[in-house]
Amino acid sequence: MDKQDVLDRLTAVEDPDFGDDIVSLGLVNTVDIDGETVHISLALGAPYSPRETAIANEVRQALSDTALDVTLSASVETGITPDEQVLPNVQNIIAVASGKGGVGKSTVAVNLAAGLADRGASVGLFDADIYGPNVPRMVSADERHGRPPRKPSFLRNGSA
Repeated sequence: MDKQDVLDRLTAVEDPDFGDDIVSLGLVNTVDIDGETVHISLALGAPYSPRETAIANEVRQALSDTALDVTLSASVETGITPDEQVLPNVQNIIAVASGKGGVGKSTVAVNLAAGLADRGASVGLFDADIYGPNVPRMVSADERHGRPPRKPSFLRNGSA
């Protein structure tokens, strides 16, 4: 099997959101065959989401009757150069959010950061609660960088 044979088989894999095959949609970044292994890089946004997992399973199924071992990776080309990146050394961002207060967002965020740090990750935690950030208290932060006003300035002058 060569690269074109693999691509031909991947035309049977349909993206459920776009209703066309992953090759025609340009979702196959690369196909590299190394002996008995085919390495396929897919342009998927979230590799562990249910839709992307289903696509990955279909890719494996499309090649299941070959003698090739299939390894998959997922990446999305952003077109942003390293100089243009807002957070150039950040590999992953996890947002913890809710439309309701008092549901444990800060607790989840602190425990998630602590768990990742325990596993060797370098983590940063940003508490965007403008009315009462709790994270500094939860992590016993000694530094004080000031508090935001209780009411944003655009609301204080009565113009909103």
